[in-house]
Amino acid sequence: MKRKNVFIATILAFIIIIQGSLSVIQVNAVEPSGSDNPAIIDDDVFSSKVYDNGKYLVCLWRDAIPDSVIENKLISDYGYSTEVYENEEQYNSLIVPNLAIEVAAKYGYEGAFNKDGTLIDDEDFVLLLKNEISKEYDCYISAKRKTIVSLYSENTSSFVEEYVKDVSDVIYSGNYTSTIILYATREEIEYYASKTDVNRVSTYVDEVQEPSLFTVQNQIGTDSITGTRSTLYNSGSGYRGTNVKIGILEASAGRYSASATQLAPIPSTQLQYVANQREDGTYITPTVTSHATMVTTLIVGQAVTVGGRLYEGVVPNATVYQMPVVYSTDVIRGITQLASLDVSVINYSGGSGNTLDYTSYDQEVDNVLKSSGVTFVVAAGNTGNNNPEDDPDDPQYPCVTSPGKAYNAITVGNLRTKSGTYTSLSPTYSMSSSSSYDELSHLTNKPDISAPGSYIAYVS
Repeated sequence: MKRKNVFIATILAFIIIIQGSLSVIQVNAVEPSGSDNPAIIDDDVFSSKVYDNGKYLVCLWRDAIPDSVIENKLISDYGYSTEVYENEEQYNSLIVPNLAIEVAAKYGYEGAFNKDGTLIDDEDFVLLLKNEISKEYDCYISAKRKTIVSLYSENTSSFVEEYVKDVSDVIYSGNYTSTIILYATREEIEYYASKTDVNRVSTYVDEVQEPSLFTVQNQIGTDSITGTRSTLYNSGSGYRGTNVKIGILEASAGRYSASATQLAPIPSTQLQYVANQREDGTYITPTVTSHATMVTTLIVGQAVTVGGRLYEGVVPNATVYQMPVVYSTDVIRGITQLASLDVSVINYSGGSGNTLDYTSYDQEVDNVLKSSGVTFVVAAGNTGNNNPEDDPDDPQYPCVTSPGKAYNAITVGNLRTKSGTYTSLSPTYSMSSSSSYDELSHLTNKPDISAPGSYIAYVS
């Protein structure tokens, strides 16, 4: 909707320094099959790795909760109608006029309306109205997410309680989907596959995640006088991130340094570290890393001037939650936990290139994004332009890494616009030699966009 265009602008503003346009292909959660037939067990499940516990790691794909059930509970519990709030014409005709009257009452009726009854085109009033519209829509999104979580949490918990003998085998159960990832023997896998709401069983590799920048480079700040400040939005000032909540996932269990020059002044209400809680109730132990500090600073860092250069994050007024991840299941779980904090955008400059094709990891990310409505910005990866179809025997990993192959994610490649430290912006753009930008031909085109990602600096 037009009132949310600020979010897209915010996304494009900060992804240019991390590593697109939204893909028109959207992967939806599986609808109920209504079949009594056993689920399809992928051919490679029983030839996959057997872990120390003598079990396979598999993903149970189960029937999705019908949209009508979610919509009815949303209306019953919160009074929000999806038909109204997700239809711009109805929203503008049924909701916005009431919000305008409320704002006018605070602003003063005489100053808010023209003599013919139309709203005035006053900058201050319009800003107040836009803020009120944004808050109202955010309340709807929050209510919808809580509704989805309540339904799916009960759904997956019931399955585990009824059918899974050892709950410690479960390493992920969906809060926005009905998916369950767990360790299981052959007999257990065949037992789960016999359940009417399970339609597929696939192997799952819980990949270790790596940051998608090798080293922190020294260069100009992302919003410095000679840097990449946008001149197209908000009278050349860029969007500042006011009223926008952003999540940051950091590979290698990364955590930002709270004492970093541009982060230290930010109050805890605006910048928070959030622990990633796993299925067994334990938390990831974080490590302060330069990568986590850099990414957080580039997004929300406060303005400082060093050596005559202005350094400032792309959206310094945004509220940011940063969370560590180690494995791919931590990423999926992290998305759901950050969504519960009402973030609109999640940035993840990491991934793994251990798989060639679209994986169960990518698929569950797609389902979670579709269900939660989160905009997910992810790095294309650091594997270089090694197209596996050109040389299938090449031992290197494929190009675009997971979860960058997710259809519903905005996957970003590293565009090189500078040739070295403190050099001028080059008129010729080229892909960084390390950046991933190719993949199997039957997959959707990735990355969705490429933007400056080399020789980026922050004030440590």
